[in-house]
Amino acid sequence: MRGTRPLIAVSQKLARAALNAPPEPHASPYAVVQVHRTAGFAGRRAPSSSCVCLPKSIEDPICSKILSAKALGRDAQQPIVATEEAVNCHHNYVARENHFGQNLLVTRKGAVRAGTGELAIIPGSMGARSFIVRGKGNPDSYCSCSHGAGRVLSRTEAKKRYTTADQIAATAGIECRKDEGVIDEIPMAYKDIDAVMAAQSDLVEIVHTLRQVVCVKG
Repeated sequence: MRGTRPLIAVSQKLARAALNAPPEPHASPYAVVQVHRTAGFAGRRAPSSSCVCLPKSIEDPICSKILSAKALGRDAQQPIVATEEAVNCHHNYVARENHFGQNLLVTRKGAVRAGTGELAIIPGSMGARSFIVRGKGNPDSYCSCSHGAGRVLSRTEAKKRYTTADQIAATAGIECRKDEGVIDEIPMAYKDIDAVMAAQSDLVEIVHTLRQVVCVKG
């Protein structure tokens, strides 16, 4: 999305500074947590990027529409309810939080909040498993963890390297789009989700492992 490009440029700059080397040429930015003091932001609305953290009063009706009874082949009058616990997880947003005794604006780009005991979702790719995790509240990460596997190939590079046949083979057994319009989301364009999870074991613990059945892209 065009609205995320400024954040991508900033995150790449931060990655170069942190690693003292440029990131992989075709990789998307690393999960980035930016922190700013709130001075000067009093009374202003915290900015957000491609994903907006909506108030619960607005978000619940939207979720109900998306998970409509009609879409799931159920009685249109039958409500959709969570029988156990719903995991509500946002990424690419700004939040006012207190860390190390200071009130801060925390920008999570490619990252989600993982406070102590908080549940989050970490997806793999169209062909990989995903995880429900519980945050460990690691202060050094500002109570954050990665949002997903992260790309190893840009969308443009993925389209150059792979074909529709590759996409069909890589997503065998999974109900999803398998046309040229989603080749940029082919599983090989993403990092190994298991390696990503191992690298952030100090940030979250795995509660559930989800097997890919249906994937909606585009």
